[in-house]
Amino acid sequence: MYDGYGYSGVSRGAVYVEDHAVKKQYYFSSAGSELFEYMLRGASVLFNDRALYTTQVQDADGGTATRYGYIDSHGKVSIQPIYAQASNFSEGLARVNKILSFIKSDQDYSAFKKL
Repeated sequence: MYDGYGYSGVSRGAVYVEDHAVKKQYYFSSAGSELFEYMLRGASVLFNDRALYTTQVQDADGGTATRYGYIDSHGKVSIQPIYAQASNFSEGLARVNKILSFIKSDQDYSAFKKL
């Protein structure tokens, strides 16, 4: 028996439920068969058969940094955790940034090209 909530990214899609006692989350297909298990709060819900996950990596100056990647519907890494920021997939696309950058609020950015 699971002691946490169930989550789904899309209607009639795969869900995961949390089991706090064993610190895991279990992913299930919409038909109810177990897909895989993962560490508790280690990954998001599945969107387009990909779940966003985070990990700590060592950066160039010897510190640690959080990086984001994606696992597939079998719990296997499908996209390596190289992104400083990432969002869930939607219609086959996900917004990601390899570097975390900042802009100053008092600068004129009108010359930048919009995507």
